[in-house]
Amino acid sequence: MFNSFGKYSRRSLHASALLLSLGIPAVAQAPAEPSKTENERHVVRDCKADFARFCAKQPDKTVSGRDQATCLKYYKADLAPTCRTAVSAVVAPKS
Repeated sequence: MFNSFGKYSRRSLHASALLLSLGIPAVAQAPAEPSKTENERHVVRDCKADFARFCAKQPDKTVSGRDQATCLKYYKADLAPTCRTAVSAVVAPKS
């Protein structure tokens, strides 16, 4: 594979390129759903008032979006519509 100068020979480079082109199929990607962390960011953004009202015992403490959603799910009927949607996206039942 290496020639006497420590560089790849032209033949081995062509062979490698051919193998790579045959071995990697083109994959079409479906549109990605929002990631869990993105959904958790929505909870933090959309549920500030509801979290302060129902769940915050220590308002200066930083709480993750997942932890906020876990608390807020018990108050789902009383949440603002945008917060309810964000919480549902994080704590949705596994299917």
